[in-house]
Parts: sequence; structure tokens; C-alpha cells
Amino acid sequence: KRKYRRYARSATKRLLGWAKKGVANCQPIASCLQGERIAIADTKKCRKSDFIRQYKNAIKLAQELGVWAWEAQFQERAFEVLFHNYSDKASAIPYLRAAVSSYEKWEAYAKVESLNRLHGQVLEVE
Repeated sequence: KRKYRRYARSATKRLLGWAKKGVANCQPIASCLQGERIAIADTKKCRKSDFIRQYKNAIKLAQELGVWAWEAQFQERAFEVLFHNYSDKASAIPYLRAAVSSYEKWEAYAKVESLNRLHGQVLEVE
């Protein structure tokens, strides 16, 4: 178990280094990983704005690269963390709607159906 954590830390560090050097394909993932690091470490639930900033950046970079899969997955993950970890339904719902839209753009219709089944009641509220 420790061995895999060490490998994960090493790979994350390498990826963050490439992103710092300007490797465009690494930048969205690096921002996502930084957001995940914040969410995991935020036991007092006081760094929500930092988490949102990292994920907004990851989503923006994925959009600029035209990688709809990343865009959709980052939006879905932002929804999950905001909804479940931070209990912030108002901030979470727009990310879920954007994720559904991105999955539709990517033509991942089975995923759209899955999200509608799982979170249909949340999507209908407005």
C-alpha cells in the first residue's frame, strides 16, 4: 500500500513539473490533481474556494484543448466534491449541469443517462 502511494506521489510530482514547464496536455490534469489534494487534506472544510479555483482552471484548460472527456469528468468531480464533501448543493448543481452538457457534446449518452438516473432529482430542481 505504501509502495503505491509513493509511486503516486512520484508520478504526481513529475506531472506537476511538466505542467510548470508549459507542457499543455499536462496542465489540466495537474490542476485537477491539485484540487484533489486540497479536497483530501481539507478536513475542516475551509478551503472550498481553493478547490473551486483549481477545478475551474482544470475545466478551462480542458476546454481550451478541446478535450471534452476531461472537461466533463472534471465538472462531474467538482459536483461530487462540492455536493458530498462540502454539502454545498447551490455551488454543486451548475457543475452537474455542465457535466451533462459536456458528456452530450462528447456523445457519451450512456453516461448522460447514468447521471440522470443518479441525480435526476437534483437536475430537475431550479
